[in-house]
Amino acid sequence: MNNSKIVTTNQKGIHENLQKVLSRYDLNNYQRPISSYSLDTFKQIKKFVGTDKFILDLGCGVGQSSFELKKVYPNYKIVGIDKSIKRLNKNNDYETVDDILLVRAELLDLIPKLMDLSDQIVVTYILYPNPWPKSIHYKRRFHFNPVMPFICELSEHIVLRSNWKLYLEEFSAAYLFLKQKNSDVKEVQIKREYLTPFEKKYHQSGQKIYELEIK
Repeated sequence: MNNSKIVTTNQKGIHENLQKVLSRYDLNNYQRPISSYSLDTFKQIKKFVGTDKFILDLGCGVGQSSFELKKVYPNYKIVGIDKSIKRLNKNNDYETVDDILLVRAELLDLIPKLMDLSDQIVVTYILYPNPWPKSIHYKRRFHFNPVMPFICELSEHIVLRSNWKLYLEEFSAAYLFLKQKNSDVKEVQIKREYLTPFEKKYHQSGQKIYELEIK
């Protein structure tokens, strides 16, 4: 049995600055330049998917999630993206599966570029993102970043999982603020193979797994 620590935080509820921060962002004022290697990655993704629909796995880590998602969506191509080449190289078995592409890119500069392919993205998955639970680090979370409006537009169907319920509640509140659409966070009863190594670790430690599905 694993013994993963439970997320602890000094934050009481959804961060008070959420709407204030998000009100500064929109699709037209994003100023982060795209790195050359991320641009090369986008070209690789575009060539791989062609005109096909695909599942987007943001922060895929070692690639296990992309492999498992292929079992859930056998008729779609899977694109897994992570910023760490070390993680992507950790298990090369996933790279041999047909219709799965695992690539390296900095998500914060690639996500806006992926808007060019938004009509082809069936579901966007964000599985166990770094929660940055300390209140002082709230701006490091995806939904406090200027990239959040783009995440909301990549696909109409978004799935997140975390062992920290507040992270998902905050993401849901951010989506509601930006898109006027409400979705509830639910506890997940794990009944199939683990989607990620984190999911296995948290579940075997006896922690609850939560999911936010927006569609």
